[in-house]
Amino acid sequence: MNETMPLKGIKVVDLSQYMSGPACAQILADWGADVIKVEGLAGDPNRAVGATINMPCSDTCNPFFGFINYNKRSIALDLKSPEGMEAMDALLAQADVFITNWRTKALLKRGLDYETLHRKYPRLVWGTINGFGNYGPEKDNAGYDTVAFWAKTGFMIDQVESGGDPAIPFYGVGDNAAGTALAGAVGTGLFQRERTGQGCEICVTLYGTGIWSSSSSVMQTQYHPEVYPKTRNAPSDPLVNTYRTKDGDWIMTSVFSEDKLPHYLKALGLEELNEDTRFSSYSVMLEHRQELLKLLEQAYGSLSTEEVCRRLQEEDIAYNQVMHSVDVHRDPQALENGFVTEYTHPDGTKTMIPMPPVMFGDRQELVVHRPYPKVGEQSVEILKELGFPEEKIRNMLERGVMRQSE
Repeated sequence: MNETMPLKGIKVVDLSQYMSGPACAQILADWGADVIKVEGLAGDPNRAVGATINMPCSDTCNPFFGFINYNKRSIALDLKSPEGMEAMDALLAQADVFITNWRTKALLKRGLDYETLHRKYPRLVWGTINGFGNYGPEKDNAGYDTVAFWAKTGFMIDQVESGGDPAIPFYGVGDNAAGTALAGAVGTGLFQRERTGQGCEICVTLYGTGIWSSSSSVMQTQYHPEVYPKTRNAPSDPLVNTYRTKDGDWIMTSVFSEDKLPHYLKALGLEELNEDTRFSSYSVMLEHRQELLKLLEQAYGSLSTEEVCRRLQEEDIAYNQVMHSVDVHRDPQALENGFVTEYTHPDGTKTMIPMPPVMFGDRQELVVHRPYPKVGEQSVEILKELGFPEEKIRNMLERGVMRQSE
């Protein structure tokens, strides 16, 4: 393990599944925490999800599960059994942090809610992610990011043209955003504990994360019922838009300050427009936005992609070529900064995996001291560390209240 990792020595119990909770715990593991993943006897259902998007899902090559579960140990317990809960209690007694995305009713039923655990373990930092929050008519509803982050906030429908079908979301966008928020909050909770000696309750919601992420549209639609810009030709800002080059590539540019406008027009060979009264100021320009849109389309369409990018960069204009997901894992900028990095699976195959967006030091670094685990791969090891006698461990295995994968 990298000796500079800030959470070295912190113990985390990760009772979560699918993506949001595991993403949080993965970040904590990357930062040096000892993370124990508690699974049911059948394992985290997310172990099988990769197959639905054409990815391998074996014990030795499971990128979709693996990228948010490496550096963790797994114990598989039947938490409906007294023995399973005894083991869970022993884990929490030694833990600094508890992460879960179980629904509130399930936590209350098992005595894993904040109030119960805070009485037993007052130094424990308790962090949860749920769909819709702790109050209101939907507080007990199931809430994957597809329904709580995407569907309920407008992301799915307001990014498409009016009358169009809702967009089908990428998996995990809201989950990873919420998990990142919780990881940061856990660090703050641990800092507070150092000052007060007391743990705390932290709650992040997928719906709240979605509202925060779509804050501009949430506010904008209070003044106008339509979200702009929605399409290139809507009454949107031609200075924050996409244009196609002579090579057929799309370029996104963002000119938000008026003092950048002359530089932008110069980059595209449109200096004469600086003297055009239609575009003499930002506010006046917006009254003639459709005219400017056409002029910009013509300028971009007359230039190669390489020439457009060079000119925009020379004038310090914010721009980028519109990329596809398939381009990201081989993008030099992502590679140089370690935003994606090569991961070797237990079977020896390799996948470029995304890394958490927080760096300690000057660049992101992948530190793998253990591969993502099989279901309950370290069950016996963990129970021995907790002081369970070998006879009791053997009895739990025989009775099927614990699973050990080889």
